[in-house]
Amino acid sequence: MDKVSLAVNKRNDVGGKGEKQRLRNQGIIPGVLYDNGDSHPVQVLTKDFSNILKRYGSNAILQVSYEGNSRQVFIKEVQRDPVKQQLLHFDLQPIAADEFMQLSIPIQIEGQNAVESKGGILQRQLQEIDVEALPQDIPQVIRVDISHMDIGDVLQVGDINVAEGVKILSNPDETIILVSEAAMEVEEDDEVDSPIETSVESVDNENE
Repeated sequence: MDKVSLAVNKRNDVGGKGEKQRLRNQGIIPGVLYDNGDSHPVQVLTKDFSNILKRYGSNAILQVSYEGNSRQVFIKEVQRDPVKQQLLHFDLQPIAADEFMQLSIPIQIEGQNAVESKGGILQRQLQEIDVEALPQDIPQVIRVDISHMDIGDVLQVGDINVAEGVKILSNPDETIILVSEAAMEVEEDDEVDSPIETSVESVDNENE
């Protein structure tokens, strides 16, 4: 997993929710940096933190600079507005290089077009899986190629191959994707279903 640099600044924790909202209005997101049992109120530009989430995801390992010191952390929690999805708050947790971590990693599916060209419809059941690994071995995403799958095939967690040093914790029997057959549309035959109309022609007989 890529290491990303981020500089955070000390935050004035006086003022409660009102102060935090004032920061958000200025394009700054408040957060907390945990370190050796202590918690430090910090802040960072919202655009910088947002860019990290978009590019590296919430599982990114960060090299954080704070008050002249640099430490390795991971994003423990990100809070968003449930409606606007605006970033509200973040928590950063320090990690050690020899400390195993348990995280949920997104599954990136590849080869969908090949399956769909065979008439298959993908039914996605699982978006991410739980893994355990050292910080340097944590993948950003887990890529799975399904181009070989046919109609009726099922991909389970146990079918996934991951890099050395990564242990899958999710249930191996859990379904990720199943391929079903596309439903065939039956068109009505108007010529068959339409009633047959008949006409009776009257013939007048002339008396001579």
